[in-house]
Amino acid sequence: MNYLAHLFLSREHPEWMLGNFIADGLDRTEYGRLTVEIKRGVDHHRRLDTATDAHRSFRYMVSLLRSRHKKYAPVVADILNDHLLCLTWSRHSDLPFIEFEAEVYREFSGLLSALPPKSAQKTKVLLNHQYLKAYWSREGLGEVLRRMDKRAKFPSRFSQAAEDLYERLDDFTPPFLDLFEDLKLIKP
Repeated sequence: MNYLAHLFLSREHPEWMLGNFIADGLDRTEYGRLTVEIKRGVDHHRRLDTATDAHRSFRYMVSLLRSRHKKYAPVVADILNDHLLCLTWSRHSDLPFIEFEAEVYREFSGLLSALPPKSAQKTKVLLNHQYLKAYWSREGLGEVLRRMDKRAKFPSRFSQAAEDLYERLDDFTPPFLDLFEDLKLIKP
């Protein structure tokens, strides 16, 4: 799962959401400076990642992407899953996406002072660019994937992943739904 799914799965508490958001790339020193509740979100993020990587449906999605995306197939699957969450949003929440997004930005703005500098900067970038809405549209998904292409250290085809998804949307949606229902059971 990528950012949006992590936030959604920890939405009961703003600090859990923030911990879920900053978890990737957090070092031990930074972790030690976090509040108990933000740490709880970080730990939840890690449990979600472990469960996702081991899940049969996620492994199936990765297998559909492996020939084109090689070592980046799991990363591509994570990003596509956030878009699939948007496509199936009404199955998972009564709160409209735009309201959820606004809530995330509002809560995070009030919690920046609780973060170490690197994590605060990452969160400010999210707030300033409002990246969550990119997952909502096919065009936005393409932009997320193009940004990933630029960041990749090895040759990649991230920019082609939206095409992969839409060519086989019926192959990706059921495993995503299976995976996501199981991830909902993992509580912070």
